[in-house]
Amino acid sequence: KTGTSYLRHLVARGGQPRTPELDQGLLVYAYGSYDKSDLVAIDLSTLRWESVTGWEESQLIAEDGTILFRRGEGSLVARSPEGAERVGPLPDYLRPPQSDAASLAVTKGDLLFTTESGISVLNAGPDGAFLTFDDLAPVPVAAFAGKTLAGMAAGGGNAVVTLYDPAASSLKVSGVALLRPSGGSLQAATTVPLASVGEIRQWTPPAISERIVAWSEQTGGSIALRYQIVRGTTLLPVNALDCQHFEAMSSASWSCNGALWAGVEVHMMAASEGMLMVQFARAEVAPPYQSTRIVLFDPGADVAFGTADDRLYEVPMGNLVAQRPMAGRVSTGFSGGRVGFIASSLDASAQVYLWDRLSGALLQKTSHFSEKNELHLAPSGRMVWRDSLFDSYSTVVWLP
Repeated sequence: KTGTSYLRHLVARGGQPRTPELDQGLLVYAYGSYDKSDLVAIDLSTLRWESVTGWEESQLIAEDGTILFRRGEGSLVARSPEGAERVGPLPDYLRPPQSDAASLAVTKGDLLFTTESGISVLNAGPDGAFLTFDDLAPVPVAAFAGKTLAGMAAGGGNAVVTLYDPAASSLKVSGVALLRPSGGSLQAATTVPLASVGEIRQWTPPAISERIVAWSEQTGGSIALRYQIVRGTTLLPVNALDCQHFEAMSSASWSCNGALWAGVEVHMMAASEGMLMVQFARAEVAPPYQSTRIVLFDPGADVAFGTADDRLYEVPMGNLVAQRPMAGRVSTGFSGGRVGFIASSLDASAQVYLWDRLSGALLQKTSHFSEKNELHLAPSGRMVWRDSLFDSYSTVVWLP
Protein backbone atom coordinates (compact mmCIF):
# COMPACT_ATOMS: atom_id res chain seq x y z
CA LYS A 1 0.00 0.00 0.00
CA THR A 2 1.33 3.44 -0.93
CA GLY A 3 -0.50 6.59 0.10
CA THR A 4 -4.10 6.44 -1.09
CA SER A 5 -3.37 3.75 -3.69
CA TYR A 6 -3.68 0.05 -3.11
CA LEU A 7 -3.67 -3.17 -5.06
CA ARG A 8 -5.96 -5.91 -3.80
CA HIS A 9 -5.05 -8.63 -6.26
CA LEU A 10 -3.97 -9.20 -9.82
CA VAL A 11 -4.88 -12.41 -11.63
CA ALA A 12 -3.39 -13.05 -15.05
CA ARG A 13 -4.61 -15.27 -17.84
CA GLY A 14 -2.59 -16.29 -20.87
CA GLY A 15 0.73 -15.81 -19.11
CA GLN A 16 2.48 -15.68 -15.74
CA PRO A 17 3.99 -12.48 -14.28
CA ARG A 18 7.34 -13.15 -12.55
CA THR A 19 9.54 -11.50 -9.94
CA PRO A 20 7.19 -8.66 -8.97
CA GLU A 21 8.72 -5.83 -6.96
CA LEU A 22 6.92 -2.91 -5.31
CA ASP A 23 8.84 0.24 -4.38
CA GLN A 24 7.48 3.73 -3.70
CA GLY A 25 4.27 3.05 -5.57
CA LEU A 26 5.86 1.44 -8.65
CA LEU A 27 4.99 -2.20 -9.40
CA VAL A 28 7.56 -3.82 -11.72
CA TYR A 29 7.45 -7.40 -13.02
CA ALA A 30 8.54 -9.56 -15.96
CA TYR A 31 5.91 -10.95 -18.31
CA GLY A 32 6.01 -13.43 -21.18
CA SER A 33 8.33 -16.32 -22.01
CA TYR A 34 11.63 -16.61 -20.17
CA ASP A 35 13.72 -16.03 -23.29
CA LYS A 36 11.60 -13.11 -24.57
CA SER A 37 10.28 -11.37 -21.49
CA ASP A 38 8.80 -7.91 -21.38
CA LEU A 39 9.45 -5.68 -18.39
CA VAL A 40 6.20 -4.10 -17.21
CA ALA A 41 5.87 -1.19 -14.78
CA ILE A 42 2.65 0.24 -13.33
CA ASP A 43 2.65 3.44 -11.30
CA LEU A 44 0.17 2.62 -8.53
CA SER A 45 0.62 6.04 -6.92
CA THR A 46 -1.73 7.50 -9.55
CA LEU A 47 -4.35 4.74 -9.29
CA ARG A 48 -6.65 3.17 -6.74
CA TRP A 49 -7.34 -0.32 -7.99
CA GLU A 50 -10.05 -2.29 -6.26
CA SER A 51 -9.35 -5.45 -8.20
CA VAL A 52 -8.46 -6.92 -11.53
CA THR A 53 -9.72 -10.42 -12.17
CA GLY A 54 -9.72 -12.64 -15.21
CA TRP A 55 -12.40 -13.86 -17.57
CA GLU A 56 -15.16 -11.44 -16.68
CA GLU A 57 -17.57 -10.07 -19.28
CA SER A 58 -20.59 -7.86 -19.89
CA GLN A 59 -20.20 -5.76 -16.78
CA LEU A 60 -22.86 -3.27 -15.67
CA ILE A 61 -22.81 -0.76 -12.83
CA ALA A 62 -25.90 0.27 -10.88
CA GLU A 63 -26.52 3.69 -9.34
CA ASP A 64 -25.51 2.41 -5.90
CA GLY A 65 -22.14 1.24 -7.27
CA THR A 66 -23.00 -2.48 -7.40
CA ILE A 67 -21.28 -4.14 -10.35
CA LEU A 68 -22.88 -7.06 -12.19
CA PHE A 69 -20.88 -9.22 -14.57
CA ARG A 70 -20.53 -12.70 -15.99
CA ARG A 71 -17.62 -14.85 -14.84
CA GLY A 72 -16.69 -17.66 -17.16
CA GLU A 73 -19.47 -19.62 -18.80
CA GLY A 74 -21.78 -20.25 -15.89
CA SER A 75 -21.61 -17.62 -13.13
CA LEU A 76 -23.22 -14.26 -12.44
CA VAL A 77 -21.40 -12.02 -9.94
CA ALA A 78 -22.73 -9.04 -7.98
CA ARG A 79 -19.92 -6.99 -6.36
CA SER A 80 -20.98 -4.42 -3.76
CA PRO A 81 -19.37 -0.96 -3.46
CA GLU A 82 -17.43 -2.36 -0.49
CA GLY A 83 -15.95 -5.11 -2.69
CA ALA A 84 -18.00 -8.01 -1.30
CA GLU A 85 -18.97 -10.50 -3.98
CA ARG A 86 -22.05 -12.69 -4.27
CA VAL A 87 -21.78 -15.37 -6.94
CA GLY A 88 -24.67 -17.38 -8.33
CA PRO A 89 -25.27 -19.67 -11.28
CA LEU A 90 -25.91 -17.76 -14.49
CA PRO A 91 -29.64 -18.18 -15.20
CA ASP A 92 -30.58 -19.73 -18.53
CA TYR A 93 -32.25 -16.51 -19.63
CA LEU A 94 -28.95 -14.59 -19.25
CA ARG A 95 -26.81 -17.08 -21.18
CA PRO A 96 -25.49 -16.24 -24.65
CA PRO A 97 -26.62 -14.80 -26.98
CA GLN A 98 -28.93 -12.85 -24.67
CA SER A 99 -26.07 -12.03 -22.28
CA ASP A 100 -24.36 -9.55 -24.63
CA ALA A 101 -23.87 -6.14 -23.01
CA ALA A 102 -26.11 -4.57 -25.64
CA SER A 103 -28.95 -6.69 -24.27
CA LEU A 104 -28.51 -5.94 -20.56
CA ALA A 105 -29.26 -2.85 -18.48
CA VAL A 106 -29.58 -2.16 -14.75
CA THR A 107 -31.18 0.62 -12.70
CA LYS A 108 -32.61 1.03 -9.20
CA GLY A 109 -32.64 -2.67 -8.34
CA ASP A 110 -33.98 -3.77 -11.75
CA LEU A 111 -31.95 -5.88 -14.19
CA LEU A 112 -33.34 -5.72 -17.74
CA PHE A 113 -32.48 -8.43 -20.25
CA THR A 114 -33.65 -9.62 -23.65
CA THR A 115 -35.45 -12.86 -24.40
CA GLU A 116 -36.44 -14.26 -27.79
CA SER A 117 -39.72 -12.35 -27.62
CA GLY A 118 -38.96 -9.13 -25.76
CA ILE A 119 -37.61 -7.43 -22.61
CA SER A 120 -37.97 -8.89 -19.11
CA VAL A 121 -37.06 -7.46 -15.69
CA LEU A 122 -35.48 -9.25 -12.73
CA ASN A 123 -35.86 -7.29 -9.47
CA ALA A 124 -33.40 -7.48 -6.57
CA GLY A 125 -36.23 -7.68 -4.02
CA PRO A 126 -36.77 -5.86 -0.71
CA ASP A 127 -33.11 -6.00 0.35
CA GLY A 128 -32.01 -4.25 -2.87
CA ALA A 129 -29.21 -6.78 -3.42
CA PHE A 130 -28.97 -9.11 -6.40
CA LEU A 131 -28.29 -12.84 -5.96
CA THR A 132 -29.98 -13.08 -2.56
CA PHE A 133 -32.94 -15.17 -1.42
CA ASP A 134 -35.56 -12.45 -1.96
CA ASP A 135 -34.86 -11.74 -5.65
CA LEU A 136 -38.15 -11.47 -7.56
CA ALA A 137 -38.68 -13.74 -10.57
CA PRO A 138 -38.38 -12.12 -14.02
CA VAL A 139 -41.46 -10.42 -15.48
CA PRO A 140 -41.90 -9.60 -19.22
CA VAL A 141 -42.44 -5.86 -19.76
CA ALA A 142 -42.12 -5.24 -23.52
CA ALA A 143 -42.60 -7.39 -26.64
CA PHE A 144 -40.54 -7.25 -29.83
CA ALA A 145 -43.55 -8.10 -32.05
CA GLY A 146 -41.37 -9.35 -34.89
CA LYS A 147 -38.86 -6.51 -34.64
CA THR A 148 -35.18 -6.52 -33.63
CA LEU A 149 -33.49 -4.70 -30.77
CA ALA A 150 -31.63 -1.57 -31.92
CA GLY A 151 -30.72 -0.15 -28.50
CA MET A 152 -31.56 -0.25 -24.82
CA ALA A 153 -30.65 2.03 -21.92
CA ALA A 154 -31.68 2.46 -18.29
CA GLY A 155 -31.20 5.16 -15.68
CA GLY A 156 -32.94 6.88 -12.81
CA GLY A 157 -35.29 3.92 -12.43
CA ASN A 158 -36.58 4.17 -16.01
CA ALA A 159 -35.61 2.46 -19.27
CA VAL A 160 -35.98 3.00 -23.02
CA VAL A 161 -35.89 0.51 -25.89
CA THR A 162 -35.60 1.12 -29.64
CA LEU A 163 -36.54 -1.50 -32.25
CA TYR A 164 -36.27 -1.80 -36.02
CA ASP A 165 -37.86 -3.97 -38.67
CA PRO A 166 -35.12 -6.08 -40.33
CA ALA A 167 -37.33 -6.51 -43.41
CA ALA A 168 -37.75 -2.77 -43.95
CA SER A 169 -35.74 -0.87 -46.57
CA SER A 170 -34.62 1.82 -44.11
CA LEU A 171 -33.40 1.82 -40.54
CA LYS A 172 -36.44 3.63 -39.22
CA VAL A 173 -36.94 2.73 -35.59
CA SER A 174 -39.76 2.69 -33.10
CA GLY A 175 -39.12 3.41 -29.44
CA VAL A 176 -40.82 2.86 -26.12
CA ALA A 177 -40.06 4.25 -22.68
CA LEU A 178 -40.53 1.98 -19.66
CA LEU A 179 -41.45 4.30 -16.80
CA ARG A 180 -41.32 3.17 -13.19
CA PRO A 181 -44.33 3.82 -10.96
CA SER A 182 -43.62 5.86 -7.83
CA GLY A 183 -41.85 3.69 -5.26
CA GLY A 184 -42.17 0.63 -7.49
CA SER A 185 -40.19 -1.47 -9.93
CA LEU A 186 -39.95 -1.67 -13.70
CA GLN A 187 -41.70 -5.01 -13.31
CA ALA A 188 -44.86 -2.85 -13.16
CA ALA A 189 -43.63 -0.33 -15.74
CA THR A 190 -45.91 1.90 -17.76
CA THR A 191 -44.99 1.47 -21.44
CA VAL A 192 -45.14 4.78 -23.33
CA PRO A 193 -44.31 5.01 -27.08
CA LEU A 194 -41.82 7.72 -28.01
CA ALA A 195 -43.64 10.46 -29.88
CA SER A 196 -41.16 10.70 -32.76
CA VAL A 197 -38.96 8.20 -34.52
CA GLY A 198 -36.61 8.44 -37.47
CA GLU A 199 -33.77 6.84 -39.38
CA ILE A 200 -30.59 5.93 -37.53
CA ARG A 201 -27.24 5.57 -39.25
CA GLN A 202 -25.27 4.08 -36.38
CA TRP A 203 -26.32 1.93 -33.45
CA THR A 204 -26.51 4.68 -30.86
CA PRO A 205 -28.55 3.61 -27.83
CA PRO A 206 -31.01 6.20 -26.52
CA ALA A 207 -30.51 7.95 -23.17
CA ILE A 208 -32.85 8.07 -20.20
CA SER A 209 -32.96 9.28 -16.60
CA GLU A 210 -35.68 10.02 -14.08
CA ARG A 211 -36.35 13.33 -15.89
CA ILE A 212 -35.59 12.96 -19.60
CA VAL A 213 -35.48 10.49 -22.49
CA ALA A 214 -33.43 11.43 -25.57
CA TRP A 215 -32.29 9.95 -28.87
CA SER A 216 -30.71 11.01 -32.17
CA GLU A 217 -32.33 10.89 -35.61
CA GLN A 218 -30.79 11.10 -39.06
CA THR A 219 -32.48 13.84 -41.13
CA GLY A 220 -30.83 13.99 -44.55
CA GLY A 221 -27.19 14.88 -43.89
CA SER A 222 -27.92 16.35 -40.46
CA ILE A 223 -28.70 15.09 -36.96
CA ALA A 224 -31.73 15.92 -34.84
CA LEU A 225 -31.39 15.50 -31.07
CA ARG A 226 -34.90 14.66 -29.89
CA TYR A 227 -36.07 14.49 -26.29
CA GLN A 228 -39.17 14.16 -24.13
CA ILE A 229 -39.45 15.25 -20.51
CA VAL A 230 -40.48 12.50 -18.07
CA ARG A 231 -43.23 13.41 -15.61
CA GLY A 232 -43.93 10.40 -13.43
CA THR A 233 -45.31 7.73 -15.75
CA THR A 234 -46.05 10.11 -18.64
CA LEU A 235 -43.96 11.78 -21.34
CA LEU A 236 -44.37 15.41 -22.38
CA PRO A 237 -44.54 16.17 -26.14
CA VAL A 238 -41.40 15.62 -28.21
CA ASN A 239 -38.98 18.50 -28.65
CA ALA A 240 -35.48 19.00 -30.04
CA LEU A 241 -32.24 20.61 -28.93
CA ASP A 242 -31.66 23.65 -31.13
CA CYS A 243 -28.12 23.73 -32.55
CA GLN A 244 -28.11 27.52 -33.02
CA HIS A 245 -29.35 28.09 -29.46
CA PHE A 246 -26.40 26.19 -27.99
CA GLU A 247 -23.85 27.39 -30.55
CA ALA A 248 -24.23 30.87 -29.05
CA MET A 249 -23.02 29.49 -25.70
CA SER A 250 -19.94 27.72 -27.07
CA SER A 251 -16.45 29.11 -27.48
CA ALA A 252 -15.93 26.73 -30.40
CA SER A 253 -17.67 26.81 -33.77
CA TRP A 254 -20.56 24.55 -34.65
CA SER A 255 -21.97 23.61 -38.03
CA CYS A 256 -25.72 24.14 -37.79
CA ASN A 257 -28.42 23.49 -40.35
CA GLY A 258 -31.06 25.60 -38.67
CA ALA A 259 -31.95 23.72 -35.50
CA LEU A 260 -30.20 20.57 -36.77
CA TRP A 261 -26.59 19.51 -36.19
CA ALA A 262 -24.68 19.28 -39.48
CA GLY A 263 -21.46 17.49 -40.38
CA VAL A 264 -21.40 15.30 -37.27
CA GLU A 265 -22.18 11.79 -36.10
CA VAL A 266 -23.50 10.92 -32.65
CA HIS A 267 -21.43 8.13 -31.11
CA MET A 268 -22.85 8.11 -27.59
CA MET A 269 -25.69 9.61 -25.53
CA ALA A 270 -26.35 9.42 -21.79
CA ALA A 271 -28.64 11.22 -19.35
CA SER A 272 -28.33 12.04 -15.66
CA GLU A 273 -31.09 13.86 -13.81
CA GLY A 274 -32.23 16.46 -16.39
CA MET A 275 -28.86 16.76 -18.14
CA LEU A 276 -27.86 15.18 -21.45
CA MET A 277 -24.35 14.16 -22.54
CA VAL A 278 -23.59 13.68 -26.24
CA GLN A 279 -20.37 12.45 -27.83
CA PHE A 280 -20.04 13.95 -31.33
CA ALA A 281 -17.54 13.13 -34.09
CA ARG A 282 -16.82 14.77 -37.42
CA ALA A 283 -18.74 12.80 -40.06
CA GLU A 284 -16.40 13.39 -43.01
CA VAL A 285 -13.21 12.18 -41.28
CA ALA A 286 -12.41 8.48 -40.88
CA PRO A 287 -11.17 7.00 -37.55
CA PRO A 288 -8.68 7.19 -35.90
CA TYR A 289 -8.25 10.78 -37.14
CA GLN A 290 -11.88 11.64 -36.38
CA SER A 291 -11.95 14.52 -33.90
CA THR A 292 -14.50 14.12 -31.13
CA ARG A 293 -16.37 16.45 -28.80
CA ILE A 294 -18.07 15.49 -25.55
CA VAL A 295 -20.77 18.03 -24.75
CA LEU A 296 -22.97 18.33 -21.66
CA PHE A 297 -26.34 20.06 -22.13
CA ASP A 298 -27.80 21.37 -18.86
CA PRO A 299 -31.42 22.64 -18.97
CA GLY A 300 -31.10 24.45 -15.65
CA ALA A 301 -33.60 24.57 -12.82
CA ASP A 302 -36.65 24.57 -15.10
CA VAL A 303 -35.56 21.25 -16.71
CA ALA A 304 -36.55 22.71 -20.09
CA PHE A 305 -34.14 23.20 -22.99
CA GLY A 306 -34.34 26.36 -25.07
CA THR A 307 -34.71 28.75 -22.12
CA ALA A 308 -32.51 31.45 -20.58
CA ASP A 309 -31.03 29.26 -17.82
CA ASP A 310 -29.63 26.61 -20.20
CA ARG A 311 -25.93 25.88 -19.87
CA LEU A 312 -23.48 24.14 -22.18
CA TYR A 313 -20.25 22.47 -21.00
CA GLU A 314 -17.56 20.92 -23.17
CA VAL A 315 -14.97 18.44 -21.96
CA PRO A 316 -11.53 19.95 -22.78
CA MET A 317 -10.36 17.24 -25.19
CA GLY A 318 -7.25 18.96 -26.56
CA ASN A 319 -5.74 16.44 -29.01
CA LEU A 320 -7.59 13.51 -27.43
CA VAL A 321 -9.96 11.40 -29.53
CA ALA A 322 -12.68 9.64 -27.56
CA GLN A 323 -13.14 5.97 -28.26
CA ARG A 324 -16.09 5.05 -30.45
CA PRO A 325 -18.28 2.46 -28.70
CA MET A 326 -18.79 -0.96 -30.18
CA ALA A 327 -22.34 -1.57 -31.42
CA GLY A 328 -24.78 -1.24 -28.55
CA ARG A 329 -22.05 -0.83 -25.92
CA VAL A 330 -20.51 2.16 -24.17
CA SER A 331 -17.08 3.75 -23.85
CA THR A 332 -18.21 6.95 -22.16
CA GLY A 333 -20.01 7.13 -18.82
CA PHE A 334 -22.01 10.06 -17.47
CA SER A 335 -23.48 10.45 -14.00
CA GLY A 336 -24.02 13.27 -11.54
CA GLY A 337 -22.12 15.87 -13.57
CA ARG A 338 -19.07 13.62 -14.08
CA VAL A 339 -17.99 12.20 -17.43
CA GLY A 340 -15.68 9.19 -17.63
CA PHE A 341 -14.33 8.19 -21.03
CA ILE A 342 -11.64 6.28 -22.89
CA ALA A 343 -9.54 8.33 -25.30
CA SER A 344 -6.21 8.32 -27.10
CA SER A 345 -4.01 10.73 -29.01
CA LEU A 346 -2.09 9.91 -32.16
CA ASP A 347 1.12 9.39 -30.18
CA ALA A 348 -0.28 7.55 -27.15
CA SER A 349 -2.38 4.52 -26.26
CA ALA A 350 -5.96 4.60 -25.00
CA GLN A 351 -6.31 5.80 -21.40
CA VAL A 352 -9.18 6.40 -18.98
CA TYR A 353 -10.12 10.01 -18.12
CA LEU A 354 -12.55 11.58 -15.65
CA TRP A 355 -13.98 15.09 -16.02
CA ASP A 356 -15.97 16.94 -13.35
CA ARG A 357 -18.47 19.63 -14.35
CA LEU A 358 -18.19 21.57 -11.09
CA SER A 359 -14.40 21.82 -10.92
CA GLY A 360 -13.76 21.71 -14.66
CA ALA A 361 -10.80 19.40 -14.00
CA LEU A 362 -9.89 16.67 -16.50
CA LEU A 363 -7.88 13.90 -14.82
CA GLN A 364 -6.09 11.00 -16.49
CA LYS A 365 -6.74 7.86 -14.42
CA THR A 366 -4.54 5.30 -16.18
CA SER A 367 -1.14 5.39 -17.83
CA HIS A 368 -0.47 1.77 -18.85
CA PHE A 369 -0.52 0.44 -22.40
CA SER A 370 -3.48 -1.87 -23.05
CA GLU A 371 -6.77 -2.17 -24.89
CA LYS A 372 -9.64 -0.68 -22.89
CA ASN A 373 -13.38 -0.53 -23.58
CA GLU A 374 -16.89 -0.67 -22.09
CA LEU A 375 -16.54 2.01 -19.42
CA HIS A 376 -19.35 2.58 -16.91
CA LEU A 377 -19.60 5.31 -14.24
CA ALA A 378 -21.59 5.40 -10.98
CA PRO A 379 -22.81 8.63 -9.33
CA SER A 380 -20.05 8.29 -6.71
CA GLY A 381 -17.38 8.53 -9.42
CA ARG A 382 -16.62 4.81 -9.26
CA MET A 383 -15.69 3.52 -12.72
CA VAL A 384 -15.51 0.06 -14.24
CA TRP A 385 -14.13 -0.96 -17.63
CA ARG A 386 -12.69 -3.92 -19.52
CA ASP A 387 -8.90 -3.93 -19.77
CA SER A 388 -6.39 -6.21 -21.54
CA LEU A 389 -3.71 -5.42 -18.96
CA PHE A 390 -2.84 -9.12 -18.66
CA ASP A 391 -3.16 -10.23 -22.27
CA SER A 392 -6.85 -11.14 -22.03
CA TYR A 393 -9.72 -8.83 -21.10
CA SER A 394 -10.50 -8.42 -17.41
CA THR A 395 -12.87 -6.19 -15.46
CA VAL A 396 -11.15 -3.27 -13.70
CA VAL A 397 -12.74 -1.15 -10.98
CA TRP A 398 -11.40 2.29 -10.06
CA LEU A 399 -12.39 3.92 -6.78
CA PRO A 400 -12.63 7.72 -6.40
